[in-house]
Parts: sequence; structure tokens; C-alpha cells
Amino acid sequence: MGADIVIAERLDRRLNKMAEMLCLVSPEREISEELSTELKADSIIDMLHMMLPEEFSLAEIADVCKKNKKTIHNYLVSNFLEGDGYRLTDKGGKIYVARDAALSIRRHYAK
Repeated sequence: MGADIVIAERLDRRLNKMAEMLCLVSPEREISEELSTELKADSIIDMLHMMLPEEFSLAEIADVCKKNKKTIHNYLVSNFLEGDGYRLTDKGGKIYVARDAALSIRRHYAK
């Protein structure tokens, strides 16, 4: 049981630091003690979702991943459905990738 308590305390400290960085709480004040760890994590995840755009251009993802656009395009087409993970624009055929697909691609190419 001692290890579980240590892990829970570390998780709470990290969640409080993340909440502070996202301006959910001030540095002097911790997140309410009544809130469960899951609720704290959910509010941080919700805040991060609000900060990220709904979609990214293929070029933006390629720049972040430091990969060629064609490499990202091939991975995108083979792993996601058009309309679900990405969309093509009517003019110029520019590709926009949904947030979840973009994060998945980023995780795939993380070093």
C-alpha cells in the first residue's frame, strides 16, 4: 500500500503543476482537495483540447515531425479514412488532418 500512496501523491503533484502551467490554478493555491485525480486529469485534458486547433495542415504535421510531406501523406492514407481522420479541400487539394489523427501521427514519429 505504501507504494500506491507514493504514486498517488506524485501524480497529484504533477497534476497540480500542469494545472498551474495552464493557469487553471494560481501558484499559491492547489486544485481543490475534494476533486478526484480523474477529475483533475480530465480538466487538464479539456484545457489542452481547447488550446489545440481542431485540424492541422499536412505541411504543419510534416514540419513538427521533421518528415517529408509524402511520408506523412502515405501514413495518413494507409491508417485513416478520408472524412474521419483527414479531409481534402475543394481548391488545390490541400489536406487537413483532424486533431486526433495528427496527435497519433506525432506519437508514431516521435523520437
